Amino acid sequence: MSPLSIPNVEERVVVELCRLLVPEQQPMYVKGRPIQGALVQQCFQVVDKYASTHGGALRVGWNIVKLNGIWLEAEFHGVWESPDNTLFDLTPRHYPQPQYLFLPDPNRQYEGKQVESVFFPLTSNPAVLRHIQVAPEFFHETNKRDLANATSFNLTPRIAESQREMALLLEEFPWQG
Repeated sequence: MSPLSIPNVEERVVVELCRLLVPEQQPMYVKGRPIQGALVQQCFQVVDKYASTHGGALRVGWNIVKLNGIWLEAEFHGVWESPDNTLFDLTPRHYPQPQYLFLPDPNRQYEGKQVESVFFPLTSNPAVLRHIQVAPEFFHETNKRDLANATSFNLTPRIAESQREMALLLEEFPWQG
């Protein structure tokens, strides 16, 4: 069973997270239609390449997933808008789903750099809260270099401890919605 799930668009915490991110937009379910052989988790490259041969355009926003019982994560993401204005998620994933929850963000553009995810805790577990607290530091450290060519790097002690705590927590946490 996948630890990730697609949250219900009507859940109170989902509504709160969406209002925090893009108050004037409504989240929507987008059909997953992953391109065979495309880069996993590389939405912007996948959509740009597909749109160049099939028409349509990149639409940016936030992919919202639920790590059951732990947190909601909003990941900056791109989907394909077909010539008839239908949205599809073309990006292959480690945990594929038939549909995804997407929050359009017309105020942002993809500028060739990663954008930090936004986490919304679903528990008051101290390890989860610490992990969310150090997530920006982890993002900053891992984006100091070219990730495509980096094979390893040194984590700060604080980030390393948070990563260890979360690994232990994830091993023991019950995977249920």
